[in-house]
Amino acid sequence: EENGGNPVADITQDYGTRINAPTPEREGYVFDGWYEDVDLTTKYTFKTIPAEDKTLYAKWILGRFIISFEENGGSAVSDIEENYNLDIEKPTDPTRRGHTFDGWYTDPEFKDAFSFNKMPGKNITLYAKWTPEVYDVHFRSQDKDVFVAKVEFEKTVAEIEDVPEKEGYTFAGW
Repeated sequence: EENGGNPVADITQDYGTRINAPTPEREGYVFDGWYEDVDLTTKYTFKTIPAEDKTLYAKWILGRFIISFEENGGSAVSDIEENYNLDIEKPTDPTRRGHTFDGWYTDPEFKDAFSFNKMPGKNITLYAKWTPEVYDVHFRSQDKDVFVAKVEFEKTVAEIEDVPEKEGYTFAGW
């Protein structure tokens, strides 16, 4: 009897032959062994097939799991450790100079956004997604804009073809 775990096949072998314990899985729980009684008080030891049919019962312990954070250059965020399926709160958003925080994702490719509501049934790592901020860079000559470039944080401006002119002077650069 899997008691909520995934089904495991019955073991049918000749009397006295060696057997190995199957290990079922159950989301959010840790398998704690097979027991001979419904009340889960007598643990069964797997050695060889007994002389009679037996029904064994799986024992489960509610799992405690961890959400860890990969900040990707942002400020540190503390792990969340909680029991499976309990309510969890979204941590304060991290910060990163020159970037806007765009949420937590379950994959480093940022395809699956994570929703903070219940603790998942396994340890996970969440990845911070960032968008570089864009700034207006004004190139001015004689108190007026010659060119305004939109530039991402820590990027360079492409070469500007419009060169200001001033009589009697040669333009030396920005």
